[in-house]
Amino acid sequence: MLSSIVRRRNPLGSLSPAIRRRLTGNCPGAATASPSPLKGGSAPTIERGGQEPATASVASRGSWLRRVAQSAGEYAETKRRLEQALQADGEGSYSLTTKLTNLYYDIMAEQMEHTWGESFHFARKATGESNRESIRRHEHFLFSMAQIRPRMKVLDVGCGIGGPARECVRMTGAHVTGLNISDYQLQRARDLTARCDMVDSITFVKGDFMAMPFVADSFDAVYAIEALAYAPSLVDAYHQVYRVLKPGGCFATYEICLTDKYNHDDPRHRKAAQDVAYGWGFGKLHHTSDCVEAARAAGFEQVTFAQDMAAHMGAGNDIPWYNDFSNELVDFSSFHRFLCSRVSRAAVESAFWAAERLGMAPKGSTEFQRIATAAVQGMVEGGKMGIFTPMFMVVAQKAHNSSPLEV
Repeated sequence: MLSSIVRRRNPLGSLSPAIRRRLTGNCPGAATASPSPLKGGSAPTIERGGQEPATASVASRGSWLRRVAQSAGEYAETKRRLEQALQADGEGSYSLTTKLTNLYYDIMAEQMEHTWGESFHFARKATGESNRESIRRHEHFLFSMAQIRPRMKVLDVGCGIGGPARECVRMTGAHVTGLNISDYQLQRARDLTARCDMVDSITFVKGDFMAMPFVADSFDAVYAIEALAYAPSLVDAYHQVYRVLKPGGCFATYEICLTDKYNHDDPRHRKAAQDVAYGWGFGKLHHTSDCVEAARAAGFEQVTFAQDMAAHMGAGNDIPWYNDFSNELVDFSSFHRFLCSRVSRAAVESAFWAAERLGMAPKGSTEFQRIATAAVQGMVEGGKMGIFTPMFMVVAQKAHNSSPLEV
């Protein structure tokens, strides 16, 4: 229902029938728009990628194992150093956080694609709704709140492998620029976008969202999905969004946060938060109140919406976002939930330990598996206790009379 409401609010009817068919079809094409300006005036290049071979899944497993071999031990060591830094000064090192994030996605991006599809984020789900349908509905609501319309120039901050960006083009007819710091994800995003024949409508740029490589007032709208939790300072990250957003433009984001129910003195709360933060590559978790305060401190005078979408369950949203990640001893309700059950995770960890001892798995594999397992457990427990949300939505608008802000 929400998807149809969102579509009616966006004037796709003003486009030609040919463009409308391309926007609403299964990636046969896309509307054309100019690329976003980079600092220095150079335009980013789009690398075209061909169809994947039929044996891609087999080849991809091999490439994933190679990345585990290259990065698992380094990830565990970086995590240990970051924990020490956090305990020493309460903040940690941005360089360590960035390194941990990059290592996490170098190792996990391919497996996340097998599990999640092309959009790496959570969504509430309705009874009878598929995972893909719930993901699209979640994204459509965000695009609607950002007031994205045809031919706008839009920035996707932390774009992953481009799933939301491609969905944004299909739904709205806008031109999207995806910003990401991961080489692997950017290349995968370009390949998938070329397969959908959307290279004229989506640009992918490598860059740090703490120092965006764009001139001021470049974009009509900006959105982010579970990305800015990696920022060491939300104020600085939101300031970058404010800088590149045109006057009158909207910024809409889903943030990963701790909620008002979180009690730092409760050891269960503290452990769940730490497991999620370290397991997912965060330096620390921000609080929902931090998001609103950061938006105002960054210059947004109008914060038009701020709400934890996970806290409002009911008709149409009756299945919680963490439902597919079981934390039971054993769960046979679905194959995926069985894989996430404690029995299955213990078996996988034992297999990694044995393989590492026999020299069949790279050093650090067992430790990384333990970190990933703890992150899943912390995520589910945090969701059940209501202390953790991956979908605190903030919508803010830049004043129409704002002066250009360059740094």
